[in-house]
Amino acid sequence: MSGASRKALLALSTAVCLFFSFQLLFFHALHQPYFVDEMLVTQSSFNFFTHGNYTFSFWRLDNRWFAPGVSVGIASSWASYFGWILGRSLLWARMASVLYCFALFMVAAVLAARRLGIRDKWMAVAFGSLAWLALFRLVPYSFESALYSLGELSGGIILAIGFMLLEKHPRAGSVLLGICVWHTKMIYLPFALVGMFALYPARGLRGVGRCLLWFMLPQAAWLVMVWIMTGWKGLGFWISYRLFFIHKRGNAGLDRVPEVSGFFERLARLEWSGYIPGRKYRLLLLVVLPQLLLLWLVIKEYLAVGRRLAGSMIFKAGMLACMAVFSAWYFFWHPFMWIRHIEPALLAGFGVIAWYFASVVLRLRGFFKKAVYGGVLALALSFALAAGLLTKTPEEMVFLGAAYPRQDYSRSCRHEQPWKTGPRDTLACDTVTMVECKGHDDECAPESWQ
Repeated sequence: MSGASRKALLALSTAVCLFFSFQLLFFHALHQPYFVDEMLVTQSSFNFFTHGNYTFSFWRLDNRWFAPGVSVGIASSWASYFGWILGRSLLWARMASVLYCFALFMVAAVLAARRLGIRDKWMAVAFGSLAWLALFRLVPYSFESALYSLGELSGGIILAIGFMLLEKHPRAGSVLLGICVWHTKMIYLPFALVGMFALYPARGLRGVGRCLLWFMLPQAAWLVMVWIMTGWKGLGFWISYRLFFIHKRGNAGLDRVPEVSGFFERLARLEWSGYIPGRKYRLLLLVVLPQLLLLWLVIKEYLAVGRRLAGSMIFKAGMLACMAVFSAWYFFWHPFMWIRHIEPALLAGFGVIAWYFASVVLRLRGFFKKAVYGGVLALALSFALAAGLLTKTPEEMVFLGAAYPRQDYSRSCRHEQPWKTGPRDTLACDTVTMVECKGHDDECAPESWQ
């Protein structure tokens, strides 16, 4: 197979994967109804860039300053602000968030390809685009996380980039892990700690300690900002309410006991009961298969190196432990079984599967001749085409050119002067989100904040 033919085939594979993934995302950007957290996060981003205050409400005393009750950080929500400003509608805010996640994902894919030994940039981009399509077809709630700027997806990708930089660039990697935890989703804290402590065999406790200091830098910068804006009293309130939110208001169930005996009753009454079978199967696949794979790899490496402690073994064992704890928490502990709260473990499971699938394919490539390798690429392209078509719902197939969704949710949330008001304060979005403002019209206006 000639080099030109190979590049053309890779380019075509990339185009097919990107078409089906973005077509899916654009359909749901129009079709998905408003989500209250989406409004709060986008409004907080709007207020941060407009007024220097990361909050969704100027009159609520418990969240008036840097809203400690907003669990999604600015590193995930900033793109939705610029989408809202440039496009004047929630549709643009959603698509800006998607493009931001895509850019992060391709950076992670290129770094992963290099670590796997893929030097061909065409192959790296094709690998990334195929993984991008597979992400939204395999991982439940992944496209909602991208559209709504919720933080799980963008945070998970930043976490992955930080992991891949830690070994050679520990400072940059640690800062990225800090940005992930403190400015996307704090739920990634256990995974980030695993990555830093995996450096112990190579760098010792001092090296890990320095990484932890760099890891805390993004949070320290945020606390300084809160202190400048609110003073010591405001900073103390922010920290105390943040801790209270994590423990109680975040609906994590940390103040509960596990319901082991009532397991099947939980499945029948909580969010799990409303999932279609396909979502249940995918969730179980991403929970069980990666953990079995990591367990096998840890045992294999332990038998190979004996009692010598290796960083890779610490990392795999730590990831396995995190995913196991998340799984137990979701199935036995969580008061609502919200899929969003197990999303970090599902994304980590997807990363494990994608990484080792690519590793196996690269190992097998050495057994193929170039002609056979071209046939394998052609087969992969055919598979991507079939997967893109066959895994769509009837509504998504209609959108391939025939019609738009009946209810155009995101375009109805629009403002001709978006720089003056955010989506939450735009009455056209949804009157439900304005329930707090009834009787407080003056206090709800951004201009009233001083």
